[in-house]
Amino acid sequence: MRKINEVIFIRINWLQRIIVFLSLLWKVFLFCISSDYFKNMVALSKLRKESPKDSANNIFKNIFTKIPKNLDYLDFSGKKDIVTNVRKLDSNKYLITTKNGKKFIDRPGSNKQSSLYWFLKDLTQNHYTHETFFANSSVYRSYTNGCKRFPGENYLPGKGGIIIEAGAYVGFKAISFAEKVGPKGKVIAIEVNKENFDILKENIKLNKLESVIKPINGAISDKNGFANMLSKNRMVNTIVESERYKLENTIKVKTMTLEKVFSNLKINKIDYLNLQLNGAEIKALNGLGKFKSKIKYVNIITRYHKDGVLNVDLAKEFFINNGFKIIIDARSERLFNLLAVNKSEIY
Repeated sequence: MRKINEVIFIRINWLQRIIVFLSLLWKVFLFCISSDYFKNMVALSKLRKESPKDSANNIFKNIFTKIPKNLDYLDFSGKKDIVTNVRKLDSNKYLITTKNGKKFIDRPGSNKQSSLYWFLKDLTQNHYTHETFFANSSVYRSYTNGCKRFPGENYLPGKGGIIIEAGAYVGFKAISFAEKVGPKGKVIAIEVNKENFDILKENIKLNKLESVIKPINGAISDKNGFANMLSKNRMVNTIVESERYKLENTIKVKTMTLEKVFSNLKINKIDYLNLQLNGAEIKALNGLGKFKSKIKYVNIITRYHKDGVLNVDLAKEFFINNGFKIIIDARSERLFNLLAVNKSEIY
């Protein structure tokens, strides 16, 4: 009998954070006394369309709030960097090429991300720019480490497996999953944002994975129909209110249950369901219907809560009441990772 025990995994390494914080303090000091300091601030302010003072404030604020929290995907040594070239396609798209021949299309980074780049640009590779910094780090974070960034991803299936990814963005992780399951496997990549979805399809075609990855455009919910969606930016699209986001200035989107998705695709068994839906994970679980018993692993990555109740705790309650066993409960201040296995799969 193989016994699967519940694991509590805390990602935060405080010693590492303190070391990074002290290193940043030293770099801030060197940066401020540099003869190029003002010239850099003026150049950055023009890019960001703000005053040099605001650019300086944003840089110092972002480096101490974002860098220590994002150590899992910032790599400036070049040792782990697999990006070899970044080419601008148009004003809103870049083509990224990797050492192993993979190609990805993504869009320019935000102001916050350009602040991080500007502060650390002397440590980055030549093909990193303030506009492509986020896309490059996304390749490292979600493609290179797509199958090992979170503890729950240690349970991904091997060759021939079937993976459902709900919240696929532009496909970095879906393509990593496709390599994991191979040509005989299947990855269903679901994305609600239409611009993200169009790039997802382009990335699938660029990497000749049409026979492995099936893209679907829509919002996963507990009902089939339509819902109002907040699209705050390309990364934050949600049909559920939380204490972080309100459904204001919304657009109407098509909703579907996972039961309908699986039925339409005639899928009878799912090895791994990955949910990262900006707060809609519970709606997705409630829309599984008869397929609850046909999924081996469910992996949830979330950070949201409402009325003081964490989504991850509601998911735990769902699993306990529906024949699943929690095997990973990994919590940091940024993200929660919950993995459950169908009890019928424990042997």
